[in-house]
Amino acid sequence: MKSLRFLAVILFASCLITPAHAQATTQKAAPQPPVLKLSIDLLSDTGGVDVSPYVKSMVSDLRKNWLRLAVDTSNQPLTKKEETTITFAIAPDGTVSAMKLDGSTHNVALDKTAWAAVQATSYLPLPTGDLKLRVHFVVN
Repeated sequence: MKSLRFLAVILFASCLITPAHAQATTQKAAPQPPVLKLSIDLLSDTGGVDVSPYVKSMVSDLRKNWLRLAVDTSNQPLTKKEETTITFAIAPDGTVSAMKLDGSTHNVALDKTAWAAVQATSYLPLPTGDLKLRVHFVVN
């Protein structure tokens, strides 16, 4: 009779333990989406003209385009901080020239997304002469 009771306790305990173990293995943490950051270095002398409202508006538009385009690359596994750096100039009429990839992530999809974001952004006419910028597209 004692062995029958012992067997019943073991079977009952194993039923309680198994679901808890099954829950622990099925509730894995979902992978976190990458964090996208954008910063700009102003490389031109503005001659005392305050271009901060222009740059703020441009950064907002650039960020929106980059985030929209980055959706396709957001499920790529990233093991470290990645940074694409692009230098370009904006002419007084708002056209982009002299685009150059200064720093690559060596991840073609991320670099192309940053490049496409610069090209997709509409730039307003400038309040001053040419404006040369370096944009850092950081993913981590």
